Amino acid sequence: MALSQMLGRLIGVRQRVVDPGGGGTARVPRPVEAVVVGGGIAGMSAAVVLAERGVAVTVLEAAPTLGGRLGAWPEALTDDTQLIEHGFHAFFRQYYNWRAILRRVDPGLGFLKPIPGYPILSGQWPTEEFGRLPPAAPLNLLALLLRSPSLRLADLRRMDQDAALPLLGYHPVRTYAEFDTTTADQLLTSLKLPDRARAMLFEVFSHSFFNREAEMSAAEMIAQFHFYLLGNPEGLAFDCPDEDYATAIWQPLTRHVEKHGGRVVTEAAVTRLDREPGGWRVRTADGSAYRAAHVVLAVD
Repeated sequence: MALSQMLGRLIGVRQRVVDPGGGGTARVPRPVEAVVVGGGIAGMSAAVVLAERGVAVTVLEAAPTLGGRLGAWPEALTDDTQLIEHGFHAFFRQYYNWRAILRRVDPGLGFLKPIPGYPILSGQWPTEEFGRLPPAAPLNLLALLLRSPSLRLADLRRMDQDAALPLLGYHPVRTYAEFDTTTADQLLTSLKLPDRARAMLFEVFSHSFFNREAEMSAAEMIAQFHFYLLGNPEGLAFDCPDEDYATAIWQPLTRHVEKHGGRVVTEAAVTRLDREPGGWRVRTADGSAYRAAHVVLAVD
């Protein structure tokens, strides 16, 4: 099959859009308490939306600082104190939920600065048929081919095109039914791409999500290829905070939770969770106990 035919199959592939249902009100109708165990991205995001809705929420974080892998902590130097981080973290522009949380402390997201470098074009979703691939999807792939020294048209001619077709036709049910028992390594090997192209196109996904190709589901890799390279108008465009994560994110989010009546407690390692009439008792290593009607576990 010619490359143009393969790209042509991208247009019109549909995704299933799932309505989460529910509904609900802007605030809880009566006083209620909740404990969130874990002060990383998930835990603090939960605390934000609970506190905004009138829940008396307490975040318990075992570490001295918030953020988990996105954390920052002070290190004393001979002449100063420096905030240290785990390393570079990029916020992709299709991280809509996370960016919505960050807008609580900076509505314009002015502290996020674009990081250039990926040759991914932007596109627009059809307004009435959300779920179709964006019109720029084939252009995204062509731009990648034309501008990348790691992948050449000659490489595509040698590639097993039948093995590559599943990458162009992701489906949330069929893809997993067919490829979840295959490893990413097996699928990548079947493509017969040179090592440089394989590393550039696919290994970045397994490395970014802390997976080895020999252990990662091929279905997961196909899904990531679709979301990041083909099926999203933002492609691989991403931004990075212009300050350390404590200053830019965790301190402002803590103030936001506290402004809405919540509290954030660090160095509070949870050791036990007991069901009681009307709720839960959460115990920490220092002997403290927290009672709440609801508990959110946002831990490893």
